[in-house]
Amino acid sequence: MSRVPLSVLDLSPFGSGQTPADGLRASVGLARAAERLGYRRYWVAEHHFNPGIAGAAPHVLLASVAAATHSIRIGTAATIIGNYSPAQVAEAAGVVAQLHPGRFDLGIGRSGSRSAAATALPAAPEDRVVDGLLLPAARPFAGFDAERFVVQARLLGRTDADADRFADDVADILSFLDGSFSPPEDVPIRVTPAEGADVAVWIHGSTAGPSARLAGELGLPFGANYHVAPGFVLEAIAEYRAAFRPGRLAEPYVIVSVDAVVAETDAAARRLAAGYGRWVHSIRAGQGAVPFPSPDEVAADPLTPEELAVVRDRLDTQFVGSPETVIERLETLQRVTGADELLVTTVTHDPVDRVRSYELLAEAWDAGAEPGVDTADAASVSSEWTIRLVRIEEYERAGEVTAHAYLSSYDTLSDEYVASLRDVASRVRGGDVWVAVEAGGEILGTVWVAQPNRPLAEMAQPGETDFRQLAVAPAARGRGIGEALTRHVIDLARERGSHRVVMNSGPEMTGAHALYAKLGFERLSEREGAWEVQPGRWIELYTFGYDLAPEPAAAPPV
Repeated sequence: MSRVPLSVLDLSPFGSGQTPADGLRASVGLARAAERLGYRRYWVAEHHFNPGIAGAAPHVLLASVAAATHSIRIGTAATIIGNYSPAQVAEAAGVVAQLHPGRFDLGIGRSGSRSAAATALPAAPEDRVVDGLLLPAARPFAGFDAERFVVQARLLGRTDADADRFADDVADILSFLDGSFSPPEDVPIRVTPAEGADVAVWIHGSTAGPSARLAGELGLPFGANYHVAPGFVLEAIAEYRAAFRPGRLAEPYVIVSVDAVVAETDAAARRLAAGYGRWVHSIRAGQGAVPFPSPDEVAADPLTPEELAVVRDRLDTQFVGSPETVIERLETLQRVTGADELLVTTVTHDPVDRVRSYELLAEAWDAGAEPGVDTADAASVSSEWTIRLVRIEEYERAGEVTAHAYLSSYDTLSDEYVASLRDVASRVRGGDVWVAVEAGGEILGTVWVAQPNRPLAEMAQPGETDFRQLAVAPAARGRGIGEALTRHVIDLARERGSHRVVMNSGPEMTGAHALYAKLGFERLSEREGAWEVQPGRWIELYTFGYDLAPEPAAAPPV
């Protein structure tokens, strides 16, 4: 079946026992992972005065994310307009967009008023189920701290009039970007570097209110928040589509957000998501999101029935389970809302579990798409090829690419060894096989990477990321594919908290060594040994390693 693209919404959360720095570093790592997994966009949210969320300055964070990635679209979901002047918003977006053209999405959200905050959302009388999609009744905030809200609003410079100026503020931002701004004073103003910046403007909303209508009237794309206000998502989308007039877009375009946690089994996913109720309750109680609790902490301090009632709507609309379980619910959400794209946000105590959730989801979502249907369009991927996990139907072709690369580089190889290079199915059982794939599906290169804490050879030591068979098709050499695969392994190692990579020899290892030297990584002593590739068959193996302690230089776009 044809599936809409998936994107990532990141709040920069961090768990109990972790620091804001941990959360921010995890966000950069997640952006890298989202890019290699084929997600269309990586967006960050804006939250202030939350004890467990580090994402308070989205435009600053996106500058680091843009430098650490190459092609994925980046942006905000959303920039809360009342916290800035329109000129500041346009300038901040312009700085990043000028340095990384063709990649920036500026999502704009309307500021809430003090009176609206106390009631959170319009009243919904009861739960509804529409074609299998739950639309729960809204819950009011629990014991809302009005004084705290007033203090926070003052610190951010908000006023009650912010929400009323929303349409004018959006119009100013659009005019700053296209160079048409003219102040009432008739004074020439150039808003640099916003003017001429390649920025796609979105509007986000939770209800069938001013945000949805304005997005439609201006012909802008719209972000509907099922993960924030699930009971109102259909009305918000209907309002947007009813108000739509061709503008920046010729026809409506909707992305729908959803909370999800994916693990290998339903039980494992439920354990990872166990802290979600406590986390949401801290937000609705007015104290701000707390550091995300560990599963053990939740077990020791479960929600009371009264607390559970406050967050029941969010718990019931969080998609938690195995890839199959979550895919089924995502398909329902997309079908009922008619979403053109889905925006997935995942929060877990351990950032490694969060990345793994996105990995499992991307693999399962992509596996169910029709052959030839790419979940990322050409506008969002600037490179001619991408790096992803090999698919079952590609095992034979990936093996041929690997074997051909070796045969073209080495004079003498035994038939048994060449056969082992072609045997991708066996390699997948021992680790992860990543492939560089051209837009048309041609496999250009391969690399075999150990799974966390599971070395490919005995010479790899604990904590090291082990990889083998780095190979590029002879006809594809000279296109930077070997370097991109090498950098991909570096990113994988860093995401796992590993500071060393070890490898065997291979057709592209000369280039890999040169890249590590260019990046300033320290080369480790070589190790020599024998490896039993199948019962009774041993090969001599040399292992080379590098210490990744220094940060690698940014790779050029491919």
